[in-house]
Amino acid sequence: MKILINSFPKSGTHLAMQMAEALAQRREPTPWMDCFDLGGWGTRFEDLDATVRQIRSQPDGTWMVGHVGYRPEIAEALRKAGTAVLFVHRDLRDVAVSQVRHIEDPDEERFRHPGKILYMSLGSFEERLRAVIEGLDHYLGIFERWALFAPWLEQGWILPLRYEEMIDEPDATARRFMNYVINHSGSISADGGTVSWSEYERGVRAVLQGLQERDGPTFREGRASSWREAFSLEMERLFVGQESALWAADNAHYQSPSPTLLAPPTGWRS
Repeated sequence: MKILINSFPKSGTHLAMQMAEALAQRREPTPWMDCFDLGGWGTRFEDLDATVRQIRSQPDGTWMVGHVGYRPEIAEALRKAGTAVLFVHRDLRDVAVSQVRHIEDPDEERFRHPGKILYMSLGSFEERLRAVIEGLDHYLGIFERWALFAPWLEQGWILPLRYEEMIDEPDATARRFMNYVINHSGSISADGGTVSWSEYERGVRAVLQGLQERDGPTFREGRASSWREAFSLEMERLFVGQESALWAADNAHYQSPSPTLLAPPTGWRS
């Protein structure tokens, strides 16, 4: 059994890591798998051969984590390696707010971002939020960044997990995760044997306990739809105006903007 927790940055990576920890061991010396320049904040794929080697060399019984954009070479390497892949995503409005809070936090150790000085040179939270949505200098806007991850949702062999489901439906999420890992890997036992019902239930409880912990290194409030408290009407209009058809199709289950936007543009999916 090998697990990769993949996520769009600021979508609740820590929750999925705590779920994986219940079933597998952290890969050492580091579980992190990178594919972009500037870590999870970049958009230029770097050494794909190195990424593929990292996938192929993952030991059984371990989990890795990363903000890994979609490339056919990466997907094929993961399939051939038999890696169970979780892809964690979230309402991009909450992602945008979370990214700004991350940038604003003075704790450079826990909340790292290579563009902090650049973003903090802007005068206010709203200006920084605008920059996250639209892009700033060589940092692309949130929809352009999302386009590099969205094709993972088209891969029928992975497990997509919405942050909102992990928060609001923890028991169902724990069982989905367990079922996926067992079906994908054949077992969760070290010897690869058949999983008994009691082993299954113990596994679900362990995953659920990890899912309910709220002590990840970059964890904050962990609420869904908190963007409503942070978006001004102008930022709502900006988001809708910037919105990509790709995100609208992938995230049709998210609510439309607040009722104050009486006539949102055609194409918004509620």
